Amino acid sequence: MDKSDFTEWQPHYSVGNALLDGQHKQLLQLCGRAIRCMEQTGSEGIAHFQDVLNELSDYVREHFNLEEAMLRECAFPMYEKHRQEHITYQLKLTELLLTAGLGEYDRAGLTHCLSEWWNEHILHTDKQYVQYLRDCD
Repeated sequence: MDKSDFTEWQPHYSVGNALLDGQHKQLLQLCGRAIRCMEQTGSEGIAHFQDVLNELSDYVREHFNLEEAMLRECAFPMYEKHRQEHITYQLKLTELLLTAGLGEYDRAGLTHCLSEWWNEHILHTDKQYVQYLRDCD
């Protein structure tokens, strides 16, 4: 699969936890919406872009909080490194939101951020906790 086309759920995306997989599926839908709205132009397109960015940022925060709580509960040994990655991605989204609020729409930056986050964090870093969550249940 082309790394730039990542927004359709694939079975190998699973982390083996129904709740987290459900949130990851929702995040993929939001990523897809964000990428599609970049094709829209004019004030309506800009407003939609900002709305999707806000929704994505809120949902990412909710997801990160849940995931971190689960990892703490299971005493995941790489918890702090994982949490730092969450902070880094949340800051990138916040920066994109702030620049959009100033009228600068870094649509390519958003696509890159989302693709990198999915391919590096979800498909690599999150896979490191799969066994810990299974053992913790």
